[in-house]
Amino acid sequence: LLTAKPTDVGVSGHYGKEEIDWKRRPSAQYSEQQRVKSWSINGDFDLPLTAKMVVKGEVFTGYNLDDYFGGVLQGVNPATREAIKSVGGWMQLSYKQDDKWNYRLGFGIDDPREKDLANGMRSRNAFYFGNIIYSLIPPVDIGLEYSYWETDHKGISSGTDNRIQTSVIYKW
Repeated sequence: LLTAKPTDVGVSGHYGKEEIDWKRRPSAQYSEQQRVKSWSINGDFDLPLTAKMVVKGEVFTGYNLDDYFGGVLQGVNPATREAIKSVGGWMQLSYKQDDKWNYRLGFGIDDPREKDLANGMRSRNAFYFGNIIYSLIPPVDIGLEYSYWETDHKGISSGTDNRIQTSVIYKW
């Protein structure tokens, strides 16, 4: 797409049913079973802007996505026993200085539908990050990343988290 390197665009999705065993009361021997649909539609892209700079990301929408890390890890509202719809995605800008140094900045959001949630449930998760990756020797990279996370809850205050983490990556 107007660049020297190829642009990648993808579309994916899934459909399934999750079986949930709801106990009628804590001491009950038997539970009530329910099958809840789970589906998603996803799109992703990898767009090289220059020989050294790339934008990539992903968007999604669907229902009951907790097993796919969507819905802020919530798939079904236990109060209503209904599936939670969620939309979200992430995007990052990468810059490869040379064979040794890579830099990335990005953000993401996971936004469950408010009306599907009970009070106290997570209503939005957003994050921002930046990292530096250094290629120590050809199969080994080391990295340092800072990220800021904010999680909103329906009816109660939000929470924030600042993270600094390191990594050693062995590629084979």
